[in-house]
Amino acid sequence: STCVRCGAELETAMYAEMLGPPPLLKGRYATQRALQQGNRVSLYRAVDRQAGNQPCLIHQVTLTSLDTSQREQLEYRFLQEATAWKARQHPNIVRILDADVSHQRLYLITDPIVGTSLRSIIQDRRQTVPESALVHWAEQICNALQYLHGQDPPVVLGCLSPATIHVDPTSGHVQLIEVGLVRYRQSGLLGPARGVPGYAAPEQRKGQVTPRSDLYSLGIILYQIITRHDPKERPLPSLRRNASGYSELFIEAVAHAYRRDPEKRFASAAEMRQALLRTTPQSDVELPAFELLEGRSATSIPGLVQLCAAHWEDGLSALLNGRIAQWLAEAAEALQATDSPDGQGLAAHQVEQAAQRARQAQQRMTSDFAGAGRTSAAQEVARNAIFASWLQDMG
Repeated sequence: STCVRCGAELETAMYAEMLGPPPLLKGRYATQRALQQGNRVSLYRAVDRQAGNQPCLIHQVTLTSLDTSQREQLEYRFLQEATAWKARQHPNIVRILDADVSHQRLYLITDPIVGTSLRSIIQDRRQTVPESALVHWAEQICNALQYLHGQDPPVVLGCLSPATIHVDPTSGHVQLIEVGLVRYRQSGLLGPARGVPGYAAPEQRKGQVTPRSDLYSLGIILYQIITRHDPKERPLPSLRRNASGYSELFIEAVAHAYRRDPEKRFASAAEMRQALLRTTPQSDVELPAFELLEGRSATSIPGLVQLCAAHWEDGLSALLNGRIAQWLAEAAEALQATDSPDGQGLAAHQVEQAAQRARQAQQRMTSDFAGAGRTSAAQEVARNAIFASWLQDMG
């Protein structure tokens, strides 16, 4: 039977109204059990029947306080943005699998989330996070932001907070688990991104949001982890006076990120990452020798950069044919197998991140950006520019 007012099947409508998502969302995502239930946002464990029962999560958002016009606009924007996010894939961003709209609810299907939120870590006042771990986490977040801000047009989250970032305590791997599709009021699906109170950049109150707004939010998150002060309570106490055990370089980098004036912050996520990495010596870890050309080898990432800069053509060729990315990936695997528990995989992860950046540069060199449709001379210019950018990014 159907509802005489809206025409919906009564059984399905009642289930959606009372209990959550349908037993089989979109005919493929089978709900198993609730992980978190709230008045507006709920989370369910599910499996994808069309992908061999692959585990996934269903994020359910109940639309409240919206008139029909606003709701229809939001539903359209939500599905539009979810489609765009399905094409964006980065190891430090949770993968968006699918989306649906039904019975005044938004449904976002993602990969499972691993680890604990930074909000939980902050709430545990007994747990002090060492500088090396914070650099390790922040580097990964900067990598994700660099990827998003590098899209055309740039993708600005505008809603970063400790609740949207998860850390795997075993590997130290970080993921952004919310990209603005669930917390639609903060992210800008219905207007300018207002952000999360305490973490939103000052300019967001004026309806302005840029990539530097995300860097401000990241800086405030790091500030809170260090000081345990709630950033909603202003003015903020001095970072230096509440950062015992952290290096001066690290404190300066964090403080630089959350300056009120956007023009005085880091210009990019890459610049912020470089400033943070300069506070730790991990990039100097000794690696198996990489022979660029006969009699010329490197045994560290800084050594590789110097070697490639000195032998430009050979370095460019090694990056283009994948030799550098392969060497770094193999070195990371070897470090992961032998890394001491105290290191928490930091050195291995840093080398793996370097391998990832090398792969990304290689892909750009061989993509349409530097290949098809260009003359040989133009290809050469483009590849040299990518190689130079890669060297600068590697430090």
